[in-house]
Amino acid sequence: MIKQRQTCNKSTLLGGCLPYNADDGYAIFGIIDKQNVILPLRLKVDRSDEPNLSLGASPVQMQDTITVFNLVLGRNYVLLRYKSYIEVPSSGNATAFLSSRYYKRHNFRATNVIYVYADPEKILSNGTTYYRCVCVS
Repeated sequence: MIKQRQTCNKSTLLGGCLPYNADDGYAIFGIIDKQNVILPLRLKVDRSDEPNLSLGASPVQMQDTITVFNLVLGRNYVLLRYKSYIEVPSSGNATAFLSSRYYKRHNFRATNVIYVYADPEKILSNGTTYYRCVCVS
């Protein structure tokens, strides 16, 4: 169990104290896809470590590669990138996603059942990025 800041006697290098200026956390946000419009995808970054921001380290850029699965040959798809989970629709058809507040879009035609895309815009290690892929034809 993690102690409170006032009673913690371990350094942050040992993982025992919470930083004063930032509290890090995460949320698991499920997709309600009743119309089966979202394709499964995997996001991979080129680093397995991140700088310790609580010790004053600067964030780093990470190359992100997205792999989309279950494609149908010859169909057109759009990979949507979002800056915030608030902008990502939690349900809806392809039109709902295409008219949402995405940050960037990448169009592609399936020439295989799997598509791999290395996004030219990297992800900062202290930021968030979300992707969704929908079929448009």
